[in-house]
Amino acid sequence: MDRPLSFIEVAKKGALAALALPVFCALGVFALAAAMALPDAPIIDNLHTDREYFQYDGPPSFNGRKIDNFTECLGMSIGLPRSGPRETAVEKAVRAPFFTSCGALRAHLNAPEENATPSGDYPQYWHGQAAIARLALSIMPYRDFRSIVFNGALIVFGLLAYALYRDFGAKFSFAFLFPFLFINFASFLILWTKAVTWFIAFGGAIYIANAPPSRRRRPFFAFFVLGVLTAYFDWLTTPLMTLMLPSLIWAVYSASDQADSRGYAALKAFAICAGFWGFGYAGLWIAKFILASVVLGGDTWSLTFERILFRINGQTPSTKPWPGAAILENLEAMKDFLASPP
Repeated sequence: MDRPLSFIEVAKKGALAALALPVFCALGVFALAAAMALPDAPIIDNLHTDREYFQYDGPPSFNGRKIDNFTECLGMSIGLPRSGPRETAVEKAVRAPFFTSCGALRAHLNAPEENATPSGDYPQYWHGQAAIARLALSIMPYRDFRSIVFNGALIVFGLLAYALYRDFGAKFSFAFLFPFLFINFASFLILWTKAVTWFIAFGGAIYIANAPPSRRRRPFFAFFVLGVLTAYFDWLTTPLMTLMLPSLIWAVYSASDQADSRGYAALKAFAICAGFWGFGYAGLWIAKFILASVVLGGDTWSLTFERILFRINGQTPSTKPWPGAAILENLEAMKDFLASPP
């Protein structure tokens, strides 16, 4: 019989998470600053070689669906707009300069010396995806980077499928993973700004599936780390995927281990896991707001609140003029999609 979950145990892991948060923040700043210190010329050359990939904001893909190339254009351009003569790598990492469209990115790739294309700053996000993308694009063309992303996504999918097959059989593995066929999986397979969330979610699920039962039973700190990684890498793509997929795997294995798997105990353990994930996610994101205000100064906080309100309320002609309207628009779009005939 598994021992009851104690407040002291949760408090100790919470204290460990609180101590780890500034360490993760420092590592994140260092990684981004190191990426921003890389010379832009090789990155521009490798993007220019495959500039045809940036022709359209939403091109069709191999599965017949469109992919969000607009976000990819913005993500691949992080750090490319020219900096001031005295701007440090840390300041550039926090400011996160980017080109505002695929067209602006193409214009810069065609004539980088002019530096006259529309650009802006994105200090409200961590943009951890740029820490890896800029390093990769310093040594390889964009299409090679996409090939690595594609094969990496297939590998993590296969590793989870194998773990479920090993422990629960082929039918269960197929039934669990088959629904992924119906999402727009092309984006997650070939676009780095989308795939990074895939890697976090499936990486967390693979960790849970392969951890020993004693460690898997209460993986609170692991969920904290998943929240931190989501805030650092994800660009509001599908952040809750990094919580829910590992949680589903945890629930399946907890039931198999007969540990905290029923009723109130299971619900309590899941709520604590979600709380640790939320602490990591919100904590690192708030740390970015503070970092931006300290490094950049000015009206950073007001711009941050404007961006938060835009994400909540929306800013399109069809939106209703009250808080939460953007969320309602998403629910209404889902309702129309479900009600439409096949």
